[in-house]
Amino acid sequence: MIYPGAQDYKINHYLNKGGRPNADGISLVPVINLMLGNDVVGAEIGVGHARTTCTLLQNCPNIKTLYAVDSYKPYADWLQWPLADTPVYEVDENEIFQVKLHAYENIRVSGYEHKVVKMEIDSNEAASQIEDSSLDFIFLDAQMTEEQMINDLNVWYPKLKIGGLMSGHDWGCPQVNIPVFEFRTKNKCNSNLSIFDSTFMWIKD
Repeated sequence: MIYPGAQDYKINHYLNKGGRPNADGISLVPVINLMLGNDVVGAEIGVGHARTTCTLLQNCPNIKTLYAVDSYKPYADWLQWPLADTPVYEVDENEIFQVKLHAYENIRVSGYEHKVVKMEIDSNEAASQIEDSSLDFIFLDAQMTEEQMINDLNVWYPKLKIGGLMSGHDWGCPQVNIPVFEFRTKNKCNSNLSIFDSTFMWIKD
């Protein structure tokens, strides 16, 4: 069965040069569809161009609401190995404004804008506006430093329901995978940790 809204032509806008969907969170699609039931409520922290946002919405018809959290402020990306004294790249005010415009246009033409709650605020402020144990899945993709990764794990995990999907991107960077290992140990997360296509995920137990 092909879900309405999951046809290939709808995701062509988000394909890379190799014809593969160019979305960091594409690995979440089968898990959301097969394991999380209906009327799914999720949060994506770090929206960027909204490729993951639109790919999830167009291929997971069971998503009822998706909180799209991104402050769209200038930033420097420090996720790299080996570690260095300079960031991988920096995004200035003009560049991030263009990214935001692209993201909001992607969402508008996706056909699912009505399911998106845009939260153009800091991650901590956004988390404070979400009730604990209310989300079915979380996708962390805003981290640019180890400190930010640690912070987002701590402020967002309480928002996830038991049985919900915790996930994020950039697993290959130690600024991401070390905090995840430490967080799971500290919080006694005993469910299996899955790693695929630079995306990590586990079910909250």
